[in-house]
Amino acid sequence: MTTIPLPLLGQVAFPDAEAPDWWHEADSPLGRLRIDFHTHAGLAIDSVAAQAIPALSDVGALDASARAGIRADFASGERARSWRFLEYHLDECSTDELAACFGTGVAQEIGVDQLLAALRLLRIGFYWESDDTYMVLDYKLADMASDQIIVVYAGLDGAVTSVQMES
Repeated sequence: MTTIPLPLLGQVAFPDAEAPDWWHEADSPLGRLRIDFHTHAGLAIDSVAAQAIPALSDVGALDASARAGIRADFASGERARSWRFLEYHLDECSTDELAACFGTGVAQEIGVDQLLAALRLLRIGFYWESDDTYMVLDYKLADMASDQIIVVYAGLDGAVTSVQMES
């Protein structure tokens, strides 16, 4: 076993052999997070985890970058995944559900600012497939039962490469 000190997680013992994936839950300044490490490229999971240290060191900055990416995606209009995510919930939810989640039940008053305020970061996944390295951040509406999530794909530097809607 190899032990690596990781931000948010403390001292973590990783198996020395290659492992397909590993996850842990941790408290962060943003709430409870699930942190996943995936090593489908045949890398040892401890080396993958070590590369994630910069991103985990400042989860607030990572979240801010992802939210800026969601805002930029939303600004691109009706074809944007984040726009579709909001429209889905505006169409599917009752006035009371909208009010509980967004602070108003009037759909016309709900825009990107209300969306961003209602989103909660649930998971950060680190993926090393082929020679590509990237992170995935999963967001859901905090006060709404929904199987839809916004997924932000980013490089290890936190730069957003894509915003998607998934279930």
